[in-house]
Amino acid sequence: MAAGDAIGVVYSVTGKTYQNYQPAAGVEICITNFAYQDAANSYIYLYDGANEAAILKPTSTVSNNASPVKVIISNSVYIRFYNDAVGAKTLGFSGIQLK
Repeated sequence: MAAGDAIGVVYSVTGKTYQNYQPAAGVEICITNFAYQDAANSYIYLYDGANEAAILKPTSTVSNNASPVKVIISNSVYIRFYNDAVGAKTLGFSGIQLK
């Protein structure tokens, strides 16, 4: 992919597990939207391999939510999804590659 390309990522995250999205070294992405099947039990974090900072925490059980944002990620600070439910949940994001 190259700078200016659109990026879309969708994961089916198994219950009680994490799923990371970490760009390759030298790649930066501006995330413009997070999407989730159901906000209940769905967490989205910025993650540096050791520390998590919450972007989305559970607030409701409304289905098919989307959350517009501007978050820049790289190989050293990236996205971590967590599904605290028993069954799988769909979580993802869309954005633009900056470099």
